[in-house]
Amino acid sequence: MPPQDAEPGRVERWPVLAESPILRLVTLCGLYVAQGLPWGFVSVAIAATLAARGMDAAAIAELTVMATLPWSFKWVWGPIIDRFRLPAMGRRRPWILLAQSGMITMLVLLSIFPGLSEDFDSLKYAVFFVNCFSSLQDVSVDALAVDLLKPHERGRANGLMYGSSYGGNALGGAVLGLIAATVSLQFAFFVLALAVACIMLLPLLLRERRGDRFFGLSGGAASDMVADLCGNCGYSRAGLPSDRPCPECGEDFKAPPEGPKSFLKLLQLFVRAFSLVPTFSGVILALLASITTGLLGAFMSPLMIQDLGWTQVEYSSVMGTIIFVGLGGSIVGGFLADAIGARRMAAMAGLGMALMWVIFAMTPHLWTVRTSLITYLVIDTALGGMFSVSLFALFMGVSWKKMAATQFTTYMAMLNLSRIIGAALAREVDGQLDYTEIFLLSSGVTVLAVLVLPLVSPARAQRIFERLDRTS
Repeated sequence: MPPQDAEPGRVERWPVLAESPILRLVTLCGLYVAQGLPWGFVSVAIAATLAARGMDAAAIAELTVMATLPWSFKWVWGPIIDRFRLPAMGRRRPWILLAQSGMITMLVLLSIFPGLSEDFDSLKYAVFFVNCFSSLQDVSVDALAVDLLKPHERGRANGLMYGSSYGGNALGGAVLGLIAATVSLQFAFFVLALAVACIMLLPLLLRERRGDRFFGLSGGAASDMVADLCGNCGYSRAGLPSDRPCPECGEDFKAPPEGPKSFLKLLQLFVRAFSLVPTFSGVILALLASITTGLLGAFMSPLMIQDLGWTQVEYSSVMGTIIFVGLGGSIVGGFLADAIGARRMAAMAGLGMALMWVIFAMTPHLWTVRTSLITYLVIDTALGGMFSVSLFALFMGVSWKKMAATQFTTYMAMLNLSRIIGAALAREVDGQLDYTEIFLLSSGVTVLAVLVLPLVSPARAQRIFERLDRTS
């Protein structure tokens, strides 16, 4: 039966995400671009603008903290998204539309009122609220990916999605950074709002599954029933007899694990999920993994613009463009993680980054040679993409299917809290350590993260989860 807001026989021919691997991958990647744009804009364009205004690393670190703070506490969104739904429009789509509408509203306000972008205090709080909505979108999109992606799609999908985030970072840093430097920061905010609005057309015009409405605040939908999905592979079985094998995996249909029906039950599952060695070790790994991102992010723009003489336009163009290397690194890292294992890939990439920072710290005479500096940045960015996407695959592997969206979001929140720890550390060591010592410190922290990797075992975690599912 077609949705009530459509003519019979017409909307049912409209493609839906659950039935089109290409369409859901394009949609997920597009939404990840929308999430990457604001961060690239903040970390490159706004950081360069502040450095050009003469602000020190402590001020840039403060802005970074405000931009990252919503991402560190985005685990709050997970239970809310899992618990409250508008089933008529789909499980995750209403939250995505709400988040993108909030982002666009804040960006338009920044473009209309000059005082918001000129005054540092106003700017940092405005950036905070933009990232609140961006983090809500991120959690909603991750939940959508957990719902719709099949097991054999997850490796390459994670790589392509994170690569798309890098692409958004690059566009936000290079293109919007150039606009901010040559036109104005205010106009750059308007262009960013327009870009997010264009990407919003994807969730606006597409439904998750058949039976969902394009718009509607009440009524049920087939997609809200757990019986709609194959518990083996996640294939939508709407309209198919339950006694037939799944056409996707060939196994007998079985219901997926039932999700929490209350916040109390969700809390109980949450505590149980993170009481295991593999899952708790994952939290420690996440808290260590991005410290260097926050630490070095606060010092690179002052080093290159104030100490090495780069112009704001040069810095924004080079740093924004190099982010595309991270896109390639994340895509390659996703395929390699499937081939050799996520833990092994993360260890190789992490140790490679640590070695690069040691080499960079010990060769300060090469910092003024732009070819050498750019080469370092290219290698470091590629390894960073591989490291990050390997961690994503690893964290999915130690997540419990009963509450995968909430648990995976918690790991992502810890990664962002790690970035805040790095930015806060930058404020403490600014003026206390020189650049050589800062890069050696970054190398040491990354090695610590690699040492935790052997404890984060997806196989061990899933064995325990299967036992819990049988006994619960």
